[in-house]
Amino acid sequence: MGEETHLQYNADEVNKLFHEKYDNKKVTLDELESLFSESGYICVGHGTGRSTDQDYVIDSIFEKGLRTKDNSLYFTTVVLSTPTEEIIEKNKEIGIEPPTMESFKKQLNNWEHFDSKKIIIARIPTDYVNWLGNSSDIDGERYGAFMNEIIQDNGQVNYYLDSKFIIGCYDRDTESIRINSKFEKELTKETIEKLQERYLNILKEIKERFMKMSNIFFSNIDNNLEEDSTDNTK
Repeated sequence: MGEETHLQYNADEVNKLFHEKYDNKKVTLDELESLFSESGYICVGHGTGRSTDQDYVIDSIFEKGLRTKDNSLYFTTVVLSTPTEEIIEKNKEIGIEPPTMESFKKQLNNWEHFDSKKIIIARIPTDYVNWLGNSSDIDGERYGAFMNEIIQDNGQVNYYLDSKFIIGCYDRDTESIRINSKFEKELTKETIEKLQERYLNILKEIKERFMKMSNIFFSNIDNNLEEDSTDNTK
């Protein structure tokens, strides 16, 4: 068996076992502690709001992905304080109490956005976050690798967070998670290839933007130098 086939087989087996264990049942946060503590990932949450917390809305998000506000994951979600090694060490360095599963649960149960009772939880691999991109993730500059572009009937392009990164939906009333059947605990070869392709495209776009800004900057400097030179000859 080739290496790529072996990796694909392993991912498929891991995902199959995960969903056999957790699909179609109420799963507690503690049952998923190893998932939320895994290094190399950050988790984000999106409150659905009271008016959009019905099951059919959650089903749609699981199927199509999470539609982003202004094509930005930054404006759509909140970074969750999951107890990963990276976040624990970062908090220690700046003198903040390290996150625990209990503090993570408290964050979810005290969700402020529209008093949401249901919260979509997603997990994204940090290797494909473009940290050079705009911090507000304008047009997916930072988190675009995890997005799908969907063109609406009016021609408008909307970015949706790929459903494969959505773990599920947390219910504050039951303090349990409904698992998304499309979630990939272990990223498949196909998903990794898509991530790499999107990531490279974002880097190219960033490079073009920086080059354009650089050209404008130096053009302004040249203009100023020419004006100073003209003034000095008068």
